[in-house]
Amino acid sequence: MILKLAGLVIEVKARYKFTYDMCFDYLYKGDEKPVFSTFATDEQIAEERTLSPGFSDAVLENTCIYRNICAEILKYDAVLIHSAAISVDNNAYLFSANSGTGKTTHMNLWLNKFGERAFVINGDKPIVRLIEGKPYVFGTPWCGKEGYNKNVSVPLKAFYILQRAEENNIRTAENKEALIFMLSQTSRPKQNNLYNIMLATIGNIIDSVQVYVLGCNMEQEACEVAYNKADEI
Repeated sequence: MILKLAGLVIEVKARYKFTYDMCFDYLYKGDEKPVFSTFATDEQIAEERTLSPGFSDAVLENTCIYRNICAEILKYDAVLIHSAAISVDNNAYLFSANSGTGKTTHMNLWLNKFGERAFVINGDKPIVRLIEGKPYVFGTPWCGKEGYNKNVSVPLKAFYILQRAEENNIRTAENKEALIFMLSQTSRPKQNNLYNIMLATIGNIIDSVQVYVLGCNMEQEACEVAYNKADEI
């Protein structure tokens, strides 16, 4: 099957229908040739089984394909970041946090505040790609248990590192702080050359968009504090 992810045409050779069904909204039927082709090897599936025992071969294959795509897109100024991505008035806002911090809860605060002006691009694993030096957020089929995703691209306005706090507060993240955190929220490639490319890409994203540390208590005011700060730019 041929997919289009982050504006890239990709050939995926899957043995099981599971991956086809998951990626259905991202199937491509145009004339562009794939920039790369990928599939899950027997060795990759076996290794993934040791990491995730109890899952079917179809699910394991899908995970391997996902990891392969995460690695290959690095060559095209793109990186998948574990985060929730929401669009408001055609601007994308990314929220990332350590597990259990309340990423989905915070995303829902934005949906409640902005109503029809807002929609979820991806609830768990969007791609950020630099195009002519500008960062864009793209939906992907890998989107978390809630299944929130759209096959769209939206220019990135702000990136938030969420932390729990009793009172809502926000500050600009230091570049090193932002880099270390974003690295912790990616699928890291094993190849050293790709890892170096990923470092450069994340660095360029940080240089092109404002990154904030948002201490939030998951009340509606948290959304307002975050949005108003980004709106100052």
